[in-house]
Amino acid sequence: PDPIFVTLQTNGSSLLEKVGGPFEVVNIGEGEPWHGYKTKFELLLPFLKSKKDDDLVAFMDGTDIFWGGCEMKDFLHYYQQIVEASGASIVISAEIACGEQPCNKVPPAPEWAVDLANISLNDGFWEKFVSEKGCGTFGCPCAKPPAIKFLNSGFIFGPVKDLVPMISWSLDNYDKESTLGDQSVLAKYWFMHPDQIALDYQGALCLSTSDLNPYTLFAKDPITGGLWNKAFGRMQCLTHGNGRGRYALWDLLGRFSLGKHGERYAKALKFKKL
Repeated sequence: PDPIFVTLQTNGSSLLEKVGGPFEVVNIGEGEPWHGYKTKFELLLPFLKSKKDDDLVAFMDGTDIFWGGCEMKDFLHYYQQIVEASGASIVISAEIACGEQPCNKVPPAPEWAVDLANISLNDGFWEKFVSEKGCGTFGCPCAKPPAIKFLNSGFIFGPVKDLVPMISWSLDNYDKESTLGDQSVLAKYWFMHPDQIALDYQGALCLSTSDLNPYTLFAKDPITGGLWNKAFGRMQCLTHGNGRGRYALWDLLGRFSLGKHGERYAKALKFKKL
C-alpha cells in the first residue's frame, strides 16, 4: 500500500503541506491545542489505531520538513532496503549531533548500514559535509570523527502494527523518560528494542541537516529543480531543517523555489549559488 504521510501542526498548515510533494498530507494537529511535545504522542496514537495493521505511516514534524524531489518509488525502495538489511520494521531518522540521549552509549553505524551505503560511514566520511561553524559547537556533541548515528525523532516510518506499541509505550512513559521532549523518550525505546528500530544512517528517507553544510552537501538538479544529494548521488527525499539547520532550510527553499512557499523566500532573500 502507498504510505500515509502524517504531520502535526496546530497553528496553520505544515511546511510539508505548503511546499508540496507527490502525496497528500494528513495534519492531525489542525485545530488542536499544543501542550508540549507529549502532544505528538497523544494525537498520533488514536490516529494510528484508526488505521489497518499493515498500513505504512510516515510521521514527521510540522514546521521544518519538506520534500526534496525524489520519486515515491525510490522513497519506498530506500525503506525496503533498510528493512531487509537491518531486520527492523520501523525506521527513525538520524542526525550528526547528539541530543536527548546518552551520547556515549550510542553505537556507531552498524555493519548492515555500512554495507548498504558501500561507504565507511564511521570513519570520517561526513567530515567534508560538516557546517563551517563546526560540529557539536552548540552544546549538542558530535562523534569523533563526525558520523550520522544519533536518533532524531523528527521522522518515523513503519507499519501501524509495530508503531502502535512504540507510541503507546512512549505516551505511557513520557513523564518519566522525557528529559526535554519526545526525542529522549523514543531514544529510550530504541535502546530497549534495537531489533525493532533502524536509524536512517544515510538520510535516504529523511536527512536531518543540523550541523551540516548545505552548500557542500546539496546541489540543485538542473532538470527537476529538486534537491540533489551529492554525498550519495541521488535526489533527496525528505529534508529536515532541525536545530542549527533551520536557516539552511529557508535558504534551500528559497534557492530552489519549491512551490509558492519557496518562491516567497526566493524573492525576499539573496542566496549563495550552488
